[in-house]
Amino acid sequence: MDLIFEILIPSGTDVPGIAFSEPFFEWQGEKHLQGPPEARFGSNFKLVYGQIPDFVKNKIPVAYASIDWKSIGVNGSGLDLYENKLWMKVPEDEEPKDPEEEHFTLKDLLHTMCAHHKWIIVIDNDEAFEAVPSGSLSDVITTLNGVIKGNIEGKGFLICGEGSDLL
Repeated sequence: MDLIFEILIPSGTDVPGIAFSEPFFEWQGEKHLQGPPEARFGSNFKLVYGQIPDFVKNKIPVAYASIDWKSIGVNGSGLDLYENKLWMKVPEDEEPKDPEEEHFTLKDLLHTMCAHHKWIIVIDNDEAFEAVPSGSLSDVITTLNGVIKGNIEGKGFLICGEGSDLL
């Protein structure tokens, strides 16, 4: 899927259960960093710190602009699996069937990352950008589903909210 999905959370926020570390390789007894801090959420989601692009910074609503944000890109096969489930019309709560992946769905990731603080979700497919200054994680799921299935065309989204309404 050609889709950028990023979660912005306030700097200094500790997310329980997700430990970021800097990847490195060791050569001749010396450690060499290999990129920004990253973490895993189950085996299907890789979370990577990144820079907030200027076009995103320029769309952050005034109520959120004074916060020092850190951007976490959501990578890995998790979004592709989510897209496949949408097209197959498999209910989210029926997946994954692998018991080791239970509680590592996209909804679980959003709930974990955004549960107790302000957040911004960026859904970008290189289209015109719309800011939603007051949304919920349910709005994020609805919007993401619309973008994936083509019900919403020609728009990227920046959705701002606080806490989690996902169960």
